[in-house]
Amino acid sequence: EKNIRENADKIEPDLKSEVEGKIAAVRSQMQSGDADSIRSATDELSTAMQKIGAAIYGAQGGAPGADGMGADGTGEEAQAEEGTVEGEYREV
Repeated sequence: EKNIRENADKIEPDLKSEVEGKIAAVRSQMQSGDADSIRSATDELSTAMQKIGAAIYGAQGGAPGADGMGADGTGEEAQAEEGTVEGEYREV
């Protein structure tokens, strides 16, 4: 619900109403106490929330580095050179 409130301008109204319906379904299933129905409703809500995440991410235009390249456009090789030292070793 917090995610919906904070990003209401980036979410389509029909998607927003779908998720609100799924939230209500989870709450009603929690009242019933049936574990299988709670799990099913929660899975449906999770799927709907992933759609919202995609809508929010799409509205942002993608994050820098989302194409697998680093901020400087060099890819993973520069990261490997900075943080990883390769060497030989032998067990004693």
